[in-house]
Amino acid sequence: MVVKRLAMVLFLSVFLMLPLSAAMVSFLVIETGRREDMPIHALTGLWENELMDAFFDAGHIVSNAPIMRLATKPDKDFPDEAQGDLREAIAGGSELLIIALLDYQTPSGGGLEKLQGVSLRLFRTKPYNLVFTQQYSGAVSGSSKETLAAIKKAAQVLISHVRG
Repeated sequence: MVVKRLAMVLFLSVFLMLPLSAAMVSFLVIETGRREDMPIHALTGLWENELMDAFFDAGHIVSNAPIMRLATKPDKDFPDEAQGDLREAIAGGSELLIIALLDYQTPSGGGLEKLQGVSLRLFRTKPYNLVFTQQYSGAVSGSSKETLAAIKKAAQVLISHVRG
């Protein structure tokens, strides 16, 4: 009986001493090419929710800033308009910041805006640097099933760069 208890204590001691790491990840979703008076596009919310869910399910602590809207796609990897969100993420203890930039375009004859592409950018906050960037187009706005599959695949790619 003593041997069983000793074995159990040793097993639990080893298990509890394993390093557990969960990165704190902040998300910033940016829409471009949409009018300021329009509500947040449903696809934008879907991308934000699915990315955050994937990171949470992978064991990370997640937070997000309010969805931002810019008139045009920024030239820089990190838009100047998002500097305040970066400072807030750092002050909140985030180790990583992910920017999801969704670029919409309104057809020339009017009508509903169409998602042209998504750019995902992974930044470390300390030291600040761009870790990974990926562009998605085509399957980002098809059927719901295709869109969900594309988002989940994109999230797994990002998660692999967080671990590596």
